[in-house]
Amino acid sequence: MNTSSFSTPTFQKAQRIVKKARIGICGAAGSGKTLSALKIAEGLGDRIALVDTENNSSVLYADRIDFDVLNIEPPFEIDKYIKAIHQAEAVGYDVLILDSISHAWAGEGGLLDTQGKLADGGMNSFTAWRKLTPQHNAFIEAMIRSKLHLIATMRSKMDYVVETNEKGKSVPKKVGLAPVQREGMDYEFDIVFDLDLGHNAQSSKDRSSLFDGRLVSKPDEKIGKQILEWLDRGQQPAPAAKEGTPTETPMFNESGFLTGEKEAAAMLDATQKAATVERLNSIEQSKFKGMSTKRLTEDQGKRIAEVITVKRRNCSLPLSPKRHDTINQAGVARLRHPDTWFSVPQPLLISFQVFQITALLPTISTCPDLCC
Repeated sequence: MNTSSFSTPTFQKAQRIVKKARIGICGAAGSGKTLSALKIAEGLGDRIALVDTENNSSVLYADRIDFDVLNIEPPFEIDKYIKAIHQAEAVGYDVLILDSISHAWAGEGGLLDTQGKLADGGMNSFTAWRKLTPQHNAFIEAMIRSKLHLIATMRSKMDYVVETNEKGKSVPKKVGLAPVQREGMDYEFDIVFDLDLGHNAQSSKDRSSLFDGRLVSKPDEKIGKQILEWLDRGQQPAPAAKEGTPTETPMFNESGFLTGEKEAAAMLDATQKAATVERLNSIEQSKFKGMSTKRLTEDQGKRIAEVITVKRRNCSLPLSPKRHDTINQAGVARLRHPDTWFSVPQPLLISFQVFQITALLPTISTCPDLCC
């Protein structure tokens, strides 16, 4: 990773900037997660898109709220969610609802299901999670860096508690507990609403402080407008630096790892251990081949190139013994440089071969200019 921009850290005065909503809505079955999300979305923007993992059940509200829907069928793989987020951004929606992200964790083809299958196939639990955690992290990155207002619903684990009703009798009551997602998911949202079966929302996390200690009955578009007003306070963020080609969220290879993850790690390790100029040049050729065959991403290629450059500048790598012999014995001395080849024709070497080539060897072995 290029850390040159961080060589001299600079603090700046914190300023409030305009941001996009990141809202989580948790609740048990029947608490009104989908309808609440749609109503809040109406207050955030005009064009609403919804990713439906509940067998297209959201269309039951299509006569009450105007929105577009994308129905996702099992298996509920992370890639499907990430691609849906990118597609919604490309189309230009104002608000995206993911209903629900619990399926990405505990549904068919979700991370828990995939981890179980890997374990059943003989892979130990640690290795399985090492393989799947990058997918979970990529999903989080796609959500929090989205250019849209984003609302994600999550199912809550169910339990029953005994309460005393107005008649003084003890009756069981169904309540929702922790959301069905990987632990810590609520950290990724600015506001998290917990819905009860009376369709009342209470915030378990609220960076806006708009809903602290409040019980919101049947959240609607007014809640969305309050959140939007809070988000719009401040300055517009500075435009991101333009690049030739936008970098998309990395997808995953057939083994479940991020594309090029293992290859890049192996090349970086080999670069650090390289003991000769030829070995460094060989790694560089492998990098070019990996990028041309799409086995390495552009970012991974840049990172490897940076490490190779640093290695060349900060080292005195020798030529291999075989290379020394070649220079001593050949009629033409060819010295390799990253950008070019140059030759000394045989006639010019005849009278000076023993002296000149022998004198060159220490220089070739230690000169940084031939090593970088």
